[in-house]
Amino acid sequence: RIRHGQTPEDIEATTDLDLERIMRFAGPVLAERAHIAGQAQQTSLRDTAHERTLSAIVLTSLGDGGADLESIEWDAWRRDETHWSILVSREPVDAVADGATAALFTYDPTDRTIDADDPASSWLLGETEDLDDDPSTADTGVVVDVKDGHKTAAGGCANPCSCLR
Repeated sequence: RIRHGQTPEDIEATTDLDLERIMRFAGPVLAERAHIAGQAQQTSLRDTAHERTLSAIVLTSLGDGGADLESIEWDAWRRDETHWSILVSREPVDAVADGATAALFTYDPTDRTIDADDPASSWLLGETEDLDDDPSTADTGVVVDVKDGHKTAAGGCANPCSCLR
């Protein structure tokens, strides 16, 4: 369940296991998630005539939009046998389920490919035009819910830059 996005605290809250017991097994899985998130950040993408990493593209786009880059966090969880979800958020990753704004990507570590998975990630990758710079018109962004041991995302932001500020 941790590999699919739940935290040890989520599991503790929904089972009769104590956190200490869960943490004995969670370490390697949490390390795998952090490794995959880091690997995805370093994946090179073609950006017009340049090749830049996902991290460079995201941080440049958000920085140009006025985001506090110190508050950006990354997470990953297994989606299926070959794909991972990569989440970039301006709130602590655990707060995203409570409605914090974020952008969601799909990552295939075998092929080292990244795809946008929501309007915010499409905007960050330059796949859609910058719509409206008025933060008051922004939606709440991607909301990530943990259901049946898997994180799922729904929603999107009309102006990802303002959502991630």
